[in-house]
Amino acid sequence: SISSNVVSNVVSNKEASKELFDGKTFSDVDEAHWANSYIMELVSKGIIDGYEDKTFRPNNNITRAEFVKILVSALFTEYDGANSEFDDVTNSHWAYKYISYASEKGIIFGVDDNSFAPDRNITNEEMAVICSRTISALNISINDKNKQAFNDFNDISDFAKMSVINLMSLNIIDGDENYCFRPKNTLTRAQTAKIIYQMLELEV
Repeated sequence: SISSNVVSNVVSNKEASKELFDGKTFSDVDEAHWANSYIMELVSKGIIDGYEDKTFRPNNNITRAEFVKILVSALFTEYDGANSEFDDVTNSHWAYKYISYASEKGIIFGVDDNSFAPDRNITNEEMAVICSRTISALNISINDKNKQAFNDFNDISDFAKMSVINLMSLNIIDGDENYCFRPKNTLTRAQTAKIIYQMLELEV
């Protein structure tokens, strides 16, 4: 799996996030939480962080910059040196190297010719497109595309439909209790943990 190839390369300065939560627990994510195992696995690998008050805030939305940072740091080991051409992501931006690398790899594009909107909350369909492009960048093959479409498949923007199919085929996304994808909904931190965990489990 991808995880076996990249875990040993997670940079050592992420150890602080593990030490901060002695026992790797959060006050707002107990063992019964549906995303607990995904969250704890990513925390143990230094891929995702909690907050200094020992909360994870699983239901908080996640921004486009935050999602790209987590995705790139989880799945790629060399992501320094790229340059961003987005007007709203200068080299002083905290996520500059991650956004620049993702742009260079063709994983992300802007919301227009010059802007990435890093602080805007990411939607489910935007996540799907970024993850699908990441799968292509990692040369992962997708063989099974015969999954039943989500009940709200027609609500998905045309630019994202094939990406959603790709993620369904690899069991990265599975819809809600009504088998809906909710493409315009914004992604939460807990949902992000599950998706990144599933991405790490893919076979190269």
